[in-house]
Parts: sequence; C-alpha cells; structure tokens
Amino acid sequence: MKAMKMALYSSVFGDTCSDVVLILLAAPFAALALLFGPPEITAIILLAFTLIAGLAGKSLLKGLMAAALGVFLATVGLDAQDGTQRMTFGIVDLYDGISMNAMAIGLFAFSSVISQLFDHWQDLDKRLKIESRFDKALQTLHFHEFRACIKTLFRSAYIGTFVGMLPGLGVTLAAFLGYGAAKRASKTPEKFGTGHLEGIAATEAANSAVAGANLIPTIALGIPGNVAAALLIGAFIIHGITPGPFMMQQNGDLVYAIFASMLMANFAHLIVGRLGIPLWVKVTQIPKAIVLPIVTILCVVGVYIPAYSFFEVGIMFVFAGLGYIMRKTGFSIVALFIGFLLGPMLEQVLRQSMVLHDNDVLIFFTRPMALPFMLLTIFFIWRFAARKDTPPASATQSSEEDQSKAL
Repeated sequence: MKAMKMALYSSVFGDTCSDVVLILLAAPFAALALLFGPPEITAIILLAFTLIAGLAGKSLLKGLMAAALGVFLATVGLDAQDGTQRMTFGIVDLYDGISMNAMAIGLFAFSSVISQLFDHWQDLDKRLKIESRFDKALQTLHFHEFRACIKTLFRSAYIGTFVGMLPGLGVTLAAFLGYGAAKRASKTPEKFGTGHLEGIAATEAANSAVAGANLIPTIALGIPGNVAAALLIGAFIIHGITPGPFMMQQNGDLVYAIFASMLMANFAHLIVGRLGIPLWVKVTQIPKAIVLPIVTILCVVGVYIPAYSFFEVGIMFVFAGLGYIMRKTGFSIVALFIGFLLGPMLEQVLRQSMVLHDNDVLIFFTRPMALPFMLLTIFFIWRFAARKDTPPASATQSSEEDQSKAL
C-alpha cells in the first residue's frame, strides 16, 4: 500500500509539474520549434539513443547494440519511399512491418511471465522471502518519507517534461531515464528494484510528466508527441481547428480550456486513485499461481484480437524468448523497443536530411539548432564510455530486470 501511495502521489506531482510547464512554454516553444528541420530531429533521436543505451546498465556497447537491433527490426516491411519489400521473405503478414503490439507484449509482459515462472520453480525460499517482504511493505506512507523523495520527484519531473517536449520519445524513455538518474544519484542503489520508494517516485513522476509536455509540440507545431496526441490532432482537424503556431491566437479559449481540464484531471486522479488503493492492494495479493496463467491468456488474446492473426501470436512468442534471453544476458529490452519505435522516424528524417543537403553529413554540425544535440551526444558517449564499470555488485546485479519491472 505504501508503494501504491507513493506511485499515485508521484504521478500526480509529475503530471502537475508538466502541465504548469505546458501552460508557460506552449507559446514560446512555437516560435523556437519552427526552426526544427530534419537534421535537428535526427540529432535529437541520436541523443535519445545515446542516453537510453548509456543508462541501460554497465555496458554502453550492449545498450547501443540493443538500440541498433531495434532500428534494424523497424526496417522490416515495405519501404516507405519506393514500396519495395525489405526482409519480408515473401510473408504477406510482414508487409506492414513487425507488429508493435506483438513486440511490446512479448518483450515486456510475456518475457516477464517466463522469467517469473523459472524463478518460481527454481527457488521456493526466495519466493517465500519476497512474499514476506511484500507483507511488511503494507504500511502507511509518512510525510517524512515522501519529503525524502522531493529531490527525486523534481529531477524526474524535469526529465519527463524535457522528454515530452521532444516529439516521438514517449513515456518509456522518460521512465527509464528518471529511474536510471535516481539510481545513480542514490546512496543506496542496491535497494532499487525491491519496491524502494525512491525508485517508484522516480519512475512515476518521469512518465507522468510526459503527458502535459507532449502537448507542447502538438499545439505549437501540430506535430504529435505520441499516439494520443495524434488522435487529438485528428479531433481538432475534424472540428475545423488547425494545430500550429497560430492555434493559440485563433482558438485561445479552447487551448486554455484544455489546460484547465488537465489540471482538474490531476485532482480527479488523486481522489479516485487514493480511494481505490485498498482495492488495488487486494488485487496485488493474488498468488502468482493464479495471476501468471491469467496474464498469459490475456497476452495471447491481446495480440490475437486486434488483427485476428495467429502469425502475430507467434511473433509475440518469438520476442518473449528474445526478451527472456536479453534479461539474463544484460541487454536492454527497453533500448531495443525504443530503437524499434524511433526507427521509422530516424530513417525518414535522415533520408530527408541527406536529400535536402546533397548527402553532406556535416550538416548535423553546421546547423545551429542541430549542433547542440550532436555535441551532447558526443559528450554522453564519452562520459558513458569513460565511466568505471566496477560498481558494487549489489548495485548492478539486477539492473536491467529491476528497471524493466519499474516501467
């Protein structure tokens, strides 16, 4: 119950901070973001890959390899430019590419089920200790415990807001970066992944902070930051409203009504979530022997129903196996998935940059808006590559598995 309360309060805190930033920066960002072109977006995506790879664990190389594999898998299907087949092997189901739904459920949900099943069978004593530890965690969240996480909350809210302002990066990257930053700054990193309040606060504040900031490029430029923002743009267009730099001038009443509704939704989230915590706690106490089979069925049904395709169910099983292997070998499944998500965008903007500038790669260092992101990318590569890879074993022995659980 304590963990759930911290997750709720952190989520509301991060979302509220992000909404305030949205209200303050929506108009100024419209003027700045008009300077962004394909080279700038390319530089931003490269920076995102570097950050996620560097924070994936001890090895920058493993993180970059996982992200590169994700980008590679994103190229499967029909070429967006000339329509030619790429690595489809004549399989019609791959013409539209690998299903994101099947990949996500396989990598994160079903691979976790497999991992927990193996742990469940192999170590009964460990399982009993975990269950006992969970029982002790059902305590009241005291104010001094929440206050001890204030720095983490502000740090994660800042990270989530920054990530949300950049189109396409999403909540996964924000949650991962927030968790990684909190773990590195903590004096007790070995507690992360065990229900430690600081880790919960970091993840929830970061991923919730993305929601408000995602509307900055949506309203200011008409560029959706995520799928929900894309649907919102569609709703605007249906009603004759064109998102972009002039939206706040022409439809200011609507924009600020949206801002007000977002702040009100945070209070509703706090009230409903707080009243429902006793029920959520009862749900989490259901034995794994009951939960895991149900989750397995939901995974299969959740993949099959959208496309009524057993092929996608097979894809889910393939990625579940891959996810399990990556968990055990220290590769980041989060980096893989983010590489897959951003792969099509990276390919598009990179092609556009090369076409517009006669294949001159120096354009990423000569454009004033792209240069800072490229310099940051180089800086973080240097920092991550030069850092010592000999932290205490207790702080790193389960970093990837703990981080994916926190997401």
